[in-house]
Amino acid sequence: MRPNVYVILVFVAIFALGMWGQYLLNQDTFWPRFSELGYQVLMLLVLEGDWTVQLALPWQLDVARFLSPLILVTSIIFVATRDAWVTVLNSLLRFRAKHIVIAGLGEKSWQFIQSCRGHDYQIAVVELNPDNTYISRARAQGVNVIVGDVLEPDTLKKANLRSARHLVTFTGNDGTNVELAIKARDYLREFPDTGHQLRIHLHLDDTLVSERLESYDKFFIDSSYAEISFFSIHDSTARLLLTDYPPDLYAEAFGQRNIHFALYEFNGLARHILIEATRICQFANGARLYFSIFTDNAEARQKELLDNYPALGELCHHIEFIQHQGSSLNLLYNIPERLLQHITYHVICGDSDANNLQWAIALRSVLISRTASNSPILVRMQQSSGLAQLLESHHGSPEIPDGLYTFGMFEKVLHNQNILSDRMDQLARAIHEAYRRREPARYKPWRLAGERARKASRLQADHLSVQLRHIRCDISPEPNPSFGFQGDEVATLARMEHARWYVNKIYEGYKAGPERIEAARVNPFAKRWTELTEDQQQENFEHVASYPELLSTELNWGIKRAFVIGVTGHRLNKMDIHNDRLRASIEDTLDKIMKQNPNDQLYIMSPLAEGSDRLVARIAMETFNLGLLVPLPLPYELYMEDFGEDSLDEFTSLVGNATRYYELPMRFGNLEELGRRHGNDHNELRNRQYALVGAYICERSDELIAIYDGEPGVGPGGTADVVKWRREGVVPEEYRMGASFRQLPHLRDPIVLNPNP
Repeated sequence: MRPNVYVILVFVAIFALGMWGQYLLNQDTFWPRFSELGYQVLMLLVLEGDWTVQLALPWQLDVARFLSPLILVTSIIFVATRDAWVTVLNSLLRFRAKHIVIAGLGEKSWQFIQSCRGHDYQIAVVELNPDNTYISRARAQGVNVIVGDVLEPDTLKKANLRSARHLVTFTGNDGTNVELAIKARDYLREFPDTGHQLRIHLHLDDTLVSERLESYDKFFIDSSYAEISFFSIHDSTARLLLTDYPPDLYAEAFGQRNIHFALYEFNGLARHILIEATRICQFANGARLYFSIFTDNAEARQKELLDNYPALGELCHHIEFIQHQGSSLNLLYNIPERLLQHITYHVICGDSDANNLQWAIALRSVLISRTASNSPILVRMQQSSGLAQLLESHHGSPEIPDGLYTFGMFEKVLHNQNILSDRMDQLARAIHEAYRRREPARYKPWRLAGERARKASRLQADHLSVQLRHIRCDISPEPNPSFGFQGDEVATLARMEHARWYVNKIYEGYKAGPERIEAARVNPFAKRWTELTEDQQQENFEHVASYPELLSTELNWGIKRAFVIGVTGHRLNKMDIHNDRLRASIEDTLDKIMKQNPNDQLYIMSPLAEGSDRLVARIAMETFNLGLLVPLPLPYELYMEDFGEDSLDEFTSLVGNATRYYELPMRFGNLEELGRRHGNDHNELRNRQYALVGAYICERSDELIAIYDGEPGVGPGGTADVVKWRREGVVPEEYRMGASFRQLPHLRDPIVLNPNP
């Protein structure tokens, strides 16, 4: 807290004590004379207390009269010498150990500092500009700020870099950051007995610079003194985007075999997203990525990209730059419908939150006006306050599922867990050490390995969730000793992992050869899976088969299967949701399923229509703490018309607690066609959309709970049809979504619960 704030608080406390005394002294006239009595107390604070000499004072006024001159003099001294006080506090840095030194104080480093609050991190900041407004804000939070040139050894000494655990660079200039990393390492050579290794987190905006340095072994010499790793806002944003919103999940929900990104604006972030997606998005179906990039100077930008990253043209199925001028929204209305129907993932990644929001709303309007074009829109919002509040909600809060998803907010991207990588790198480090145990002569320990080797392990760690998602599994922070791969799962994952590894090697310029020569970028495995020898394939099998043991022994983690319980059933006109017998039957059924699958991660899948969908979802979440998956049959703009005001509030509350929600494609019409009404009945196209979500749940549920009275259905896709499809083990062709990104479960007979007594 600032010294002047301390002074103000002390004076307020003295004034309040004095007014308390005045009230006791003048109870009958206190309120009529409030201003006069207050003025008298203020006189005490400026050493004018003659009016108290002839009075018998309450102790409160006596204390106020005694403390006032003392506090006044002390405060003057305190404020006058605050620079000296800062010097004293900074001098105490010499006694710290394993603290964080931050180079540069601005918006980004300030956000990083905020993420460290509430943890055990001690922070020292070095800032060159003495007029930086963040300095006083940082010092008010107890952060040591040293004003000086971070490139000077004397400044590094003041920050006690020799005892620090982390150095994080935020100077705003890539060249300065690189120079600082070199000088910091040189400085540490003077102290070989520190007993620990400094981790330098080097911020670089330019992807080409970081990739060149990753391959420049000289830059990582003397890594025993300092472990240098790179990060950038764009790289972290791209990595979190693909983790939080898996592109394969949305492509599968749309029944697409290929993933097609649409990027709006081609800036540094868009380039990072394209590259990161190319290196991570390798799937069992072998589909390569499509990119449609809407930007100005399209031809020149495409040439520049492929000149700098020539492998992208080979690794992606299609990269097309589409010309548009500036911030004109007219482009959106001229995109061909056929292209929109192929796009599975829109990313608006401009540098202005206001423009991004404007584009997102306009794009959403365009998409739902076309048939089967309502794929998700990912909107970059750098600030969590302000405009982002229109789109963002916290888990557990009411959510408007309008197809718009925010990403890239600084408070998450610049969180200490992402920058310091203590948690995110655990799996990558475990993978690296597993390779090292098999080939100790080739692999150095993690802390001594170059950044290229560490980056390779990070990419593999990120891709592991993609692999496991295909077989309907996920990493669990808790051990699961009973887990084991089944059938051909090991072979499937081995092919996926090799495809990812192969793509990354081609991206880095490797070629196949009879023996491994890293300097020449030759590797005998640098060929497609079908070209590998049986021994080479077997090596991949063995590596993948070791995943469960690796997670268990190295990290005390596990792998869990996702077990999905689908819901279909009658609406309110054919059931009583307050029927105790029905509620008991649902609870007994869920309890039985949980006991049969004690080591799985259970989810309830429901579109949250009124009646059965919500009843089962609420019981599953509130009584059994199951996750919730919500496939929506229609865009929210149409779906909300099915609910009254109270019902809509309940719907948004449930969606806000969902693990994930997503829209199915408007396969049978656009917004106008699906919104038409015929009397009080839904139109036929709308009914078919509900049949689509019924088929989706039918095909993707391990168990299906049907709240069903056994009567014949009255329209396509009702409960009767879903039960029939489930029993027959197949849904009609027009409602199938395909399963190119994820294995489908074996369809068991539905569990039918009669809603009537």
